[in-house]
Amino acid sequence: MKKSERHAENMEDALKMLKILGHPLRLSILCTLIDNGEMSAGDIVTAESDRASQSQISQYLNALKNEGIIQSRREGHFLYYKIADKRIKILVATLRRLFCQP
Repeated sequence: MKKSERHAENMEDALKMLKILGHPLRLSILCTLIDNGEMSAGDIVTAESDRASQSQISQYLNALKNEGIIQSRREGHFLYYKIADKRIKILVATLRRLFCQP
């Protein structure tokens, strides 16, 4: 692969990620996971309940999982989520540090 092709592919990946992070609830879910590490779906719903319904949060969790940004594991009847991509952890932590600190 040529350098220019690799650059274009990397730019597409970056733009895709920025689009995903451009939604307030998706970004909030990721910030919550950064703050708390792995969390159950129920705990995420509780943390985000002032922003959206359980159904909406579940839809966004599934979308983030399908994009490979978060991963889940089942333990009994509970699903636990965590950020799957180290680059996302770095990016979201940087955004929080730059824009969300009091």
